[in-house]
Amino acid sequence: MRAVPMTEADTCRTYVLPKLYAAGWTDDQIREQRTFTDGCIVAAGKKVRRRKQKRADYLPY
Repeated sequence: MRAVPMTEADTCRTYVLPKLYAAGWTDDQIREQRTFTDGCIVAAGKKVRRRKQKRADYLPY
C-alpha cells in the first residue's frame, strides 16, 4: 500500500494548530486561510493595477 502525501492543509492541522492551542489560543481567536491585505496598487504609466492579496494559513487575533 502506498502512502498518500500530506497536503498543506493536513500539515497545518497536524503540526501548527496543536501548537497554537498549546500556546493558549482558542478557536474564537484563530482565523484559517484569511486574506489580510487588498493588494498593493501599482501604477505603470497610465495603467493602474492591483497586485495579489497576501494570505495567511492562520491569522490569530
